Amino acid sequence: MGLGAGPPPGWITDPDVLSQLLTQAGFSGVQVAADTHVFHRADLDAYWQSARGGGPRRDIDALNAEQAARVRAALAERLEQYRQADGYHVPATALIATASK
Repeated sequence: MGLGAGPPPGWITDPDVLSQLLTQAGFSGVQVAADTHVFHRADLDAYWQSARGGGPRRDIDALNAEQAARVRAALAERLEQYRQADGYHVPATALIATASK
């Protein structure tokens, strides 16, 4: 599309940063709310399969066996903080903005 490589998805994590960017782009009446949802997956395999059902599927499917094993190991380490007796409870936050132009 000629847009070039920009920052990765999810790079805006602070409501104030999003508000500032929208204001700088000429929007007024900017309001930003953070909405958090906790996703539950029974185990690492279920989490891995849910990732394959979304945007990262192409990248995941392009991994060879060794790369996939390394990514899964890193994922397991990263998710450890969210593990409970019944699986992983992983929070995800979306920033929702409204504004006028």
